Amino acid sequence: MGIKIHQPIGSGEFSEFMPFLLLDDVQSEGKNSGFGDHPHRGQETMTYVLEGSLVHQDSNGNKGTLHVGDMQAMRAGSGIMHNETPIADPETNRTKGIQLWVALPEANLNDASAYKDIKSAECPVSSPAPGVDVKVIAGESFGVSAPIWTRAPVWYFDITLASKAGPITHPVPEHWGAFVHVIEGYPRTVKV
Repeated sequence: MGIKIHQPIGSGEFSEFMPFLLLDDVQSEGKNSGFGDHPHRGQETMTYVLEGSLVHQDSNGNKGTLHVGDMQAMRAGSGIMHNETPIADPETNRTKGIQLWVALPEANLNDASAYKDIKSAECPVSSPAPGVDVKVIAGESFGVSAPIWTRAPVWYFDITLASKAGPITHPVPEHWGAFVHVIEGYPRTVKV
């Protein structure tokens, strides 16, 4: 099958989502070459693994392997080359992940590139209501803060709702853009 990329955010039509540039929902099956060396500049990417594993290597000598629930933050700044290779889950023969691209503020466009892997256990979880878990990948939620840095103020959550969970209200700062991407299940009403 190779690699499939669903890109719900990423065309010129989405300027109201700034600083969000792209949201890639990536799935691969079996063994494939992944994404060979390619450049990034002027943005931060946050990669979150949902199934399988992902190996990363970059031009600064950083190397890492992400597993289910792990996250990688990469600030491209003035420029970086890197590659990513999916490793399929042995039971499902798939790799799945979400990569969010965020524009750097103008003042940070020439910052040095940086990279950090965050293991799943390092990402705090808040439980604001019965049957609701909010894994804080970036930013903060219900008094819980993520262990990563982003130059642009961004909140990035993995929210799990049990089938009978009641509604939750999550405040969003004034003048911020927001979106919800449903990974599994059916969307519920979202008020922002």
